[in-house]
Amino acid sequence: MTIYQLILQKQLLGTLTLVRVDQPFFYCHFEPTGLFLEQYSALFQQLLDYSAQDQVDQQIALQDQLLDQGLHLKGVGTIIHDFSLLIDLKNKIAWYRY
Repeated sequence: MTIYQLILQKQLLGTLTLVRVDQPFFYCHFEPTGLFLEQYSALFQQLLDYSAQDQVDQQIALQDQLLDQGLHLKGVGTIIHDFSLLIDLKNKIAWYRY
């Protein structure tokens, strides 16, 4: 079982447990932390909304802003810095590609 931690500025935002791979996407169960729910859920909802509305430029700009702030996935023996991530909080699903 592959598990990643979602980290931003050295703070844990949640845990992603890999469910399936459908290249280029990795689909995961997402378990948010209280910090994520309190401070970042609206921001990640905006990313999901941009994706749903095909507002690619806005989605990329917001994703780049998060990556510039140090957003990364940390797993056992690996750190992924350059990736795209969407989170559906309602269904506790996250998917990413790198």
